[in-house]
Order: sequence, then C-alpha cells, then structure tokens
Amino acid sequence: KKIKLNITKTVNGDIKEVNESGTTKKSGKYNGLNPSSETEWTVSLDKGEKKVVNYTYEVYVYQGY
Repeated sequence: KKIKLNITKTVNGDIKEVNESGTTKKSGKYNGLNPSSETEWTVSLDKGEKKVVNYTYEVYVYQGY
C-alpha cells in the first residue's frame, strides 16, 4: 500500500537548496545573524521503498575578537 509522508525540517540558517520538490520558507525571525528557515517535503512511498531527502543551508558563525 502506498503512503504519503510529510517531512518538516527547521534550521537556524538560510536554506539554499532542497531536493524531491521540497518547499522552503523563512519565518521572519532571526537567531543572531541567521534567519529561521523551514523546509517541507511530501513524499509518496510504496511498501519497502526508501527515498533520501537532502537540503543545503548557509549559516553565519560569530568568530569574536
């Protein structure tokens, strides 16, 4: 039986790229220099099927003085 799986990932950084037709949005909130970003995938899977979802994001790190 086929199922539909919803996957959500939130990161403190700027999501640059997602696969598997993922969607990305920014909440407008910031944690220091980095925006809070969320990506969501809706994936259909057959019994025993596996899929990999990937994302790339950019984060700024404060080095101090």
